[in-house]
Amino acid sequence: MVHGLFDDVVMVQENDGFLTRCLDGKKATDCRLQSVAVGTSARGGLGKLSVLSSYGITYLGLEAIGNGCGFLKQMLFKKCCFVSDKGLVSFTEFEAAKSLECLQLEECNKISQHGILAGDKSKEGGGGGGGVGGGEVGLEVSVEGVDGG
Repeated sequence: MVHGLFDDVVMVQENDGFLTRCLDGKKATDCRLQSVAVGTSARGGLGKLSVLSSYGITYLGLEAIGNGCGFLKQMLFKKCCFVSDKGLVSFTEFEAAKSLECLQLEECNKISQHGILAGDKSKEGGGGGGGVGGGEVGLEVSVEGVDGG
């Protein structure tokens, strides 16, 4: 077990050398995600991130994770009411989106098919954005309770 900036939130080091981080409720904020992105880079990088029942995560938190966690493999957002299409598209502009193998979005009401497709189009475009799952490994996306519009 590794203790970081916030000793009340546990970071677990997996056998593959990556850290796993789970933020829940009031502990899940943009500021906390920015700290996770900075704090885990010196320890081999964040491999798995889970955020549950958050009212404090916006596109800024997703940008920080995208920018600072270049080896991220799995990401889960469940009941995160302010995670939006803008956040997903912002995330795709950074290296972490290319290494992502599994993205789970559950009950994130501000994520729509538009946001998911926009991330996919930025991958294909070859322009500025890298898209989600741009590496050789296919991306598994699990979406529950998103808006169809």
